[in-house]
Amino acid sequence: MKRQISANGALCEWQNFSLEDRLAKGYANLPYDLNRDFSFITLTSKRPSLIMVHPALPVKSLTEYIACARARPGEVNVGTAGTGSIGDLALHWLHNLGGLNVTYIPYKGGAPSYTALISGEIQFTLGSPAAMAGHIRAGRVRIVAVSTSERVKLFPDVPTVAEQGLAGFDYSQWIGVVAPAKTPPAIVNRLSTELAKIVKMPDVVQKLADDGTIMIGSTPEQLRNYVADESARWRKVVTDAGIKLVE
Repeated sequence: MKRQISANGALCEWQNFSLEDRLAKGYANLPYDLNRDFSFITLTSKRPSLIMVHPALPVKSLTEYIACARARPGEVNVGTAGTGSIGDLALHWLHNLGGLNVTYIPYKGGAPSYTALISGEIQFTLGSPAAMAGHIRAGRVRIVAVSTSERVKLFPDVPTVAEQGLAGFDYSQWIGVVAPAKTPPAIVNRLSTELAKIVKMPDVVQKLADDGTIMIGSTPEQLRNYVADESARWRKVVTDAGIKLVE
């Protein structure tokens, strides 16, 4: 989005906030500033990830996985969607919280890591509900946790990571709506109110619940605060993982 675009409410963007967005203050050369260049409208949704193991690993919960990995330092292969991806950092975060020593294997995207888990090439990864729900039900992989702070309707009996001892872990792919900076508050508030109504419509909620998506519809201030919290959270994850951001 260019800064010269008119801030009249005629143009908004549905933004899947990337790692760069979440770590904006950690990158010196980004061509935009989240707080300076955008008016926050609403947080529309969060999509959890499923935490999964290969069935050959003798665990049925994240708690059991942690115990297993601790007993086998460096032996568990953890697949990621690529070094430095947001999913890669989430997996580092989870294992650092658990004090675990594992071997990370980066793939070129999520799909190859799912294939590797199904084949047994790796023993642990996270993935999208839409892609993996069928494989879970068929017994090809086993779900041990969900990544968000609340359980998901798709697998209501599966506890969260935090419920299983790793307090504070909360990871999702989330989408917010933004407009150019200096969009008049009256327009921002109207857009927020109307969009919140749409994302909370029962048919919308049900349709997207089929892939685990949680519909929200926040206020502008709630989205602004959420972005600030996420930025702080992921800067700490990067620091704790010893990863240097590229300037």
